[in-house]
Amino acid sequence: MDDLYQLMQSRDVNILQKKFGGIKGLETKLKTNLLTGLTYNRNDMRARRKAFGEPELQRRGTDKFPYLLAGSYIQDGDGKLLVLAVGEHTQYNSLRCLCEHHYIFIG
Repeated sequence: MDDLYQLMQSRDVNILQKKFGGIKGLETKLKTNLLTGLTYNRNDMRARRKAFGEPELQRRGTDKFPYLLAGSYIQDGDGKLLVLAVGEHTQYNSLRCLCEHHYIFIG
């Protein structure tokens, strides 16, 4: 732990190379994937799931907010979509034109 603290304080690449053998060596010592932050140990994953539960997507009813905004991501679900406007007739384009004619448009 002291080695990791020293590495964090100095942020020296040479220490990382000498003491841990680079990024892969540090990843092996921590027993964790440095990109995902997940451990390689299945028992640890089971303990996390038991403590925090399985991730569940929250379903959102269309009765409260039946709109899909531009740039939205859909993870799961079903439904029907009615396209009200496209291209130059959209609310986004109306705002963009207003900004271009009266203000400096950033975007």
